[in-house]
Amino acid sequence: MRQKWLELYAGTGSVTKTALRCGIARSTLYRWINREKEQGKSELSDKSKRPSRLANMKITPEIETIILNLRETRSWGAQRIANYLLRKRIKLSAMTVWRVLKKHQVKAVVKRCEKFISSSSRFFPSATSG
Repeated sequence: MRQKWLELYAGTGSVTKTALRCGIARSTLYRWINREKEQGKSELSDKSKRPSRLANMKITPEIETIILNLRETRSWGAQRIANYLLRKRIKLSAMTVWRVLKKHQVKAVVKRCEKFISSSSRFFPSATSG
């Protein structure tokens, strides 16, 4: 399809007329004309929009070990681990910490509130007294 656009442009010599006939924006046609000039006809296929490198991949094996040790020894959640690391000058979001924990298949910390369990006697005093 893009090849047809460029052939039509070569025939008419007008970007505006070609864009109107093809039903595309002039800026789109200019983009394809420039790409053909720079890279040839072989590069008229779709380009990947994925970034060539991820800038936020700053997790080293040492940091992973620290995160896993904190989780194991202190049973902290992702947010608390992220806050602790921030105090140690390691800036990671809670989501990044969570991804590391998920990668290593660490189960979620489930803390039961003792206050709620023992407060049932407050609501039913006759059940405990007799």
